[in-house]
Parts: sequence; C-alpha cells; structure tokens
Amino acid sequence: MSTLPESTQVPTYPQYTNLALNDGLFDQLMQSVAFHLDKEYNQQRIRGTDYAKVYIQAINGVMQNTTQYLLGTLLFKDQQEKMAAEISLTETQEKKIEVDIELVELQKLQLKYEIENILPLQATKLQAEIDLIDANELKVDAEVVHMTAQQALWTKQGLKIDKEIEFLTAKIVTENANTQAGIANADSLIGRQMTLLKAQRFGFAGDLQVKSAKLHADYDAVFQSVQEVPADVLLHGPATTLISSAASTASSILSGGFS
Repeated sequence: MSTLPESTQVPTYPQYTNLALNDGLFDQLMQSVAFHLDKEYNQQRIRGTDYAKVYIQAINGVMQNTTQYLLGTLLFKDQQEKMAAEISLTETQEKKIEVDIELVELQKLQLKYEIENILPLQATKLQAEIDLIDANELKVDAEVVHMTAQQALWTKQGLKIDKEIEFLTAKIVTENANTQAGIANADSLIGRQMTLLKAQRFGFAGDLQVKSAKLHADYDAVFQSVQEVPADVLLHGPATTLISSAASTASSILSGGFS
C-alpha cells in the first residue's frame, strides 16, 4: 500500500529527473501519479491491464507536461529578461521623451525670449544700419555735389589762371614793347602809341627846324632890307638847310617811315 511522502519536494530548476536526490520534477510528479494509482487500485477502481494503461498514459502525460513546464520556465526567464530589457528600453525612451519635452520647452522659452528681446534689438539694429546707409548715401550725394562744384570751381580757376597767364604774357610783351625797341607790332596799340610818340617827337623836331629856318629867313629879310644887295636875293645856306630838314621831317611823319 502506497503512502503520502513525508514532505513534498520542491522542483529545482532546471532538473528534469534526479532519482538519486529525488528532486527532479518528473520524479515528483510520478510519485504523485503512483500515489493516486495505488489509491485507486487499492479501492479496486482499477484492475489488471487498466492499471498498466493508465500508468503508461500518466507517464506520457507527466513527461509531456514536465517538458513543457521546464521549456516554458526557460522561455519564461528569457521572456522576463526580454521584457525587462523592453521595460528598460521603454523607460529609457520615456526618459528620452521627457528630455525631448524639456528640450522643446526650453526651445519654446528660447524662441519666446528671442521674439520678445533679440528680434526687437535686431530690428532696431537693422533700422539703425538702414538709417546709417541712408545717411551715407546722403553724404555721398553731398560729396558728389561738392566735388562737382569743386570741379566747376577748378575749371573756372583754371580759366582764370589761363586769362591771368595771357594777361601776364601780354603785360610782359607790353613791358618789353615799352622798354625795348622792335618788340611791339606797328599795328598794335603799343606800336601805334610808339608811332604817335615818334611822330610827336619828329613833329617837335620839325617845328624847331621850321622855327629855326624862319629865324634865319627873317634875318635874311632884314639883312636884304638894310644892305640892299641885289645879287644876294636868295636865302642863305643856314635857312635853306633847316627848311630842307623840316621838309624831310614832314615827309617822314606823313609816310610813317621815320625811325
């Protein structure tokens, strides 16, 4: 007659069977099967060949269930490790998501700060740069106008200098003409003035010659009236010489060929 074991053996993973220590899962299950089969046999519920059939079926069932259980245990450990890894991965992803959310919040704050503070400063700076560019353009325009005016002034100054050079050149020529003979053109103002001066000089000389001739002629007339020399009716040499000189001077003044 079979009896219950004194204590139920806890299966030790991953033992399938261990008769020496009686701690295999299959061994423990078979003890339970043997106990129940003996109980049924003793109560005469199983007889003869039925006992063997039930026992064989029980062995097959215990073997199959033990195998499935142990494989399931192995798989369960792998699944636990896989699940732990997945949980760890999920936690890491959740942490990453939290970090990403915090980063997005920081980016929002940064964007808000830029919109409220940086962008107005940039707009102000840009406007200042635009104003500076406009001021520079106005300055350049003013400088262009100033340079154009300076160029016009320089042109006028150049013309003035040219005129001054012409004036100085003419003045030099005039001075040379006034101080040196043979410089001025006879048809020029200086030339005509010099001609006039020469004519005046010759006129004065001719006038003196005429007056001298008249003096000699008056002397001859007085002499003739006193001496009454019929043979000496002509003017004497000094008078005729002076009269001839006066005539030559008058001819030179008239022809302009005096020197």
